[in-house]
Amino acid sequence: MFIKKLHRLAYILALALSLHGCMFDDLSHCPTDSGIVLSLSYCLGTEAVQTLPLKHVSFYVFDARKRFVCCVTDENEPFTADHTYYVPLPEGIYTVVSWANLHERVIISPEPFIPGETTLDEACIRLSETTPSIPHESKAAEDDTSRLPTAGGVDQFLYYGAEKSIAVHTGQTTRKVIGLKRNTKVINLSVRYNRADGTPCDNPSHHPDACIRTADGIFKFDNSLSPCCPYLLECTRRDDHITGGFDAAFHKVTLRSDEPVEPEIILTAPGNRAEVIYQASLMEWLRGTGYDSQEKLDNTHEYLVELRFTCTHGSDGTHTSIRIFVNGWEYVPMDDGV
Repeated sequence: MFIKKLHRLAYILALALSLHGCMFDDLSHCPTDSGIVLSLSYCLGTEAVQTLPLKHVSFYVFDARKRFVCCVTDENEPFTADHTYYVPLPEGIYTVVSWANLHERVIISPEPFIPGETTLDEACIRLSETTPSIPHESKAAEDDTSRLPTAGGVDQFLYYGAEKSIAVHTGQTTRKVIGLKRNTKVINLSVRYNRADGTPCDNPSHHPDACIRTADGIFKFDNSLSPCCPYLLECTRRDDHITGGFDAAFHKVTLRSDEPVEPEIILTAPGNRAEVIYQASLMEWLRGTGYDSQEKLDNTHEYLVELRFTCTHGSDGTHTSIRIFVNGWEYVPMDDGV
């Protein structure tokens, strides 16, 4: 009887040591008969799609202590909703975070993730261009667009999804579908200058540089924004072959009502970013044209922002009035007393 008890204790001790090793960096000792089977879903409007608009995807697994366990990455197109990914794991509770289309301008931080050490709370992604080249010593310096770092937009949209409290039991596999949401928003800017009679004004000064002042360059792994220095988002593409104006497109990492710096559309003199010709709050325009909740911002991925200037070229100045439209809805400023 005593020998049987010793054998039983030895077995339990060996199993405990094996599972302890699994919770950290050596998954080779983990039981292979338990784990998570993952798949992805994505909806366009209310319709789920079979082929997902992805170039590559990564799944980051965290344990019950919110410490990093492992990462599974797939770069083999096409990505379909019925494709599955098996992650062998010991019994426990897990969180899986999925980021899709992380490109060369996005940095995962800290680098590298250390199994058993890197926590979910400290894990983040950030744009590589958002490290300020000049320290901001004052609010005035921060508002000086010529001093801000710049970041270029990309056509490869970012997607995010997560599942929490996934229970894995020994000898069993748990299936989970991670629903992806698109983060990246496209801001299509259409700028036109017209004379008082409504005809296009072809003055050569009507092709200023355009950018967006924003601060959405750092995300935690729960997809929340972290404090980030302001930077200037440059156009992804631009068309100047338009009489009396130009079109430009920006790929903004996200649109959030709680962004640390409210994004602004800025027009500057060509080749001289310090000379601001016009600037205004993008979020104010969106709120004033019906996009007044985070849910509406999340569900709308493309915005056509039209600026219609009526101009003169006399001593009284160039721009006499402006009309603003967002996706066809005209923005009308409200008086404080209304």
